[in-house]
Amino acid sequence: MEAGKATLDNVRDRALRAERTWRSLADQAQKVEDDRAKAKVERQERLDREALEADEAAETEAAARIAQEG
Repeated sequence: MEAGKATLDNVRDRALRAERTWRSLADQAQKVEDDRAKAKVERQERLDREALEADEAAETEAAARIAQEG
């Protein structure tokens, strides 16, 4: 770590500020990545649920037609 080796206060302070900034940016990037992954899973779950509901509706409709014909 550069800040621990610095002898001048202003150099050490600048290095500490830079480190905090980079860590904050890395944390923010990780949060964005996590949020995107979560949204992707939720989106796929919704699509799967909608596909299942559509299949069930089609089966119900087909059964109703068969009952009417029979």
